[in-house]
Amino acid sequence: MRRLVEADIDLAPLMNVFFAIVPMLLLSAVSLQITVIRLGLPSDATAAPIEEIHVPTVRVASESFTVQCPGLPDVVVARAGDATTQRDLLCSALRASKAIAVDNQSVQIQPSSTTRYHEIVWVMDCARDAGLTETALLSTGDSTDDSTNEGR
Repeated sequence: MRRLVEADIDLAPLMNVFFAIVPMLLLSAVSLQITVIRLGLPSDATAAPIEEIHVPTVRVASESFTVQCPGLPDVVVARAGDATTQRDLLCSALRASKAIAVDNQSVQIQPSSTTRYHEIVWVMDCARDAGLTETALLSTGDSTDDSTNEGR
């Protein structure tokens, strides 16, 4: 059979710690400086005009790659044939878009819903070779290229 044992918890050491910590915290709070950074937005009169950004978009479809860039006609690279020729054509189209906006390092890739991962990486490699090192992946948005959605 169990026996009940009455026990008292000695809170004196814990109270001693609190009596030592509370004054130290209060003293350290006094020495803290709160700073406010004032940010002023420029007025409309002094704001610089926004330049049009020429970011190329590569649309990956099952039969072709399409490079679209503002200021250039669309370039369609057929996926049939030699992979080296496809790569050269895609890289030259991306280099032409890079020539329009020299400061641009970005490319947007819009795959279809049936695009494989290695195809996206292949397009990213072409973009990197053309000097476009920042990549954004766009959502498909439509299912015009996806013929397998009928069974889903």
